[in-house]
Amino acid sequence: MHYRWTFLLAATWQLSSYASVCSSELLTMKHRLVAQGYSEIGIDLAVRDFALALSEYGGRLADPNLQEALNQGIWFHADSPEDIRNAGRALRQGVRASEVYFTRLAVFSSAVQKSGYFLKGVLALASLDRSLRERGIFWDAQERAVVHRPSTPSNIQQLKEIGVSVSLNPVYGVSFNDGNHFNMSSLYPWELEAAQYLSREEKDELFIGLGDKGVRQFHRFYAEDECEGLVSFMPTADFLTLQLTSHGPGFVVREMKNAEATSPVKIEVALAQLRSTATQIGVRYPEIPVLSVEILVPARGKTLNPRYSLSEAPLDESRSLYALIHTQSGRPVQMETPLVTLPVLVRLLAPRAVNP
Repeated sequence: MHYRWTFLLAATWQLSSYASVCSSELLTMKHRLVAQGYSEIGIDLAVRDFALALSEYGGRLADPNLQEALNQGIWFHADSPEDIRNAGRALRQGVRASEVYFTRLAVFSSAVQKSGYFLKGVLALASLDRSLRERGIFWDAQERAVVHRPSTPSNIQQLKEIGVSVSLNPVYGVSFNDGNHFNMSSLYPWELEAAQYLSREEKDELFIGLGDKGVRQFHRFYAEDECEGLVSFMPTADFLTLQLTSHGPGFVVREMKNAEATSPVKIEVALAQLRSTATQIGVRYPEIPVLSVEILVPARGKTLNPRYSLSEAPLDESRSLYALIHTQSGRPVQMETPLVTLPVLVRLLAPRAVNP
């Protein structure tokens, strides 16, 4: 019996892209599940099924930071052969399902290593998790699957009818809301009014992310933060558009800060949101550059807060575009994106474009 298991391990890990997991970990898992009353044959078949799925679809796990946590979760915390089969099923369901499944698994298994809290609980939490619900993703207990509710032409058409520039079909491989369900009620009134204003002013742009919940569709479910490690809610900008130029498409990232003319603008927060979004979109679409990053504020004087101000003269007077200036040094603020370093722009919105 031990010879048969050793042979299966060898065959299995020829299929697996995670060959770093040693056979002793698999054997430990097997002995633990056998002690719980599961048959060796059932465990063998479940491991083989998972390994086949991993061999064919494992490349969908875009974030390498999750791989070690995935191995630890599967082999040390599986409660049954069904848990292992579920891992293979998630891989087969597609990119979104596998990212959700394994990211949740990685985070929760590392947080509760001794509680035995594994995939069944993790998947049940998917229906409650805010970041997943925003994307129209939930765990269907009847189907025993991660379900993705896609966008429909009707909710995109609704935006077109009120003057927001969107496309019903993918443009250069990029879909509005990343193809996910869009909920109009998730928008603040001033976000919608600013989107209408930008649609009138920027004729060569199409919205693909509207509101921070919409732009978050283009973030990975979890990302690596230098200070906090693996986190689920990276800072997110309010608007993401695709600009169609004679040289090809490019992204424009914008963050809106509603503030009274006499109140300081939270520029530091806006910069974090722009930087995070520009980085994430660069991961998703490395072939499409970020062309511009902007902060939108209602019309006001030159001082934004004690540290930041507007350039003396507008860069584009017709669009009320200014350079963001670090007040102490007098230098323009720049931001590194995956392909290029860009100046940070500030656009002053006319009163009709914003509802404070």
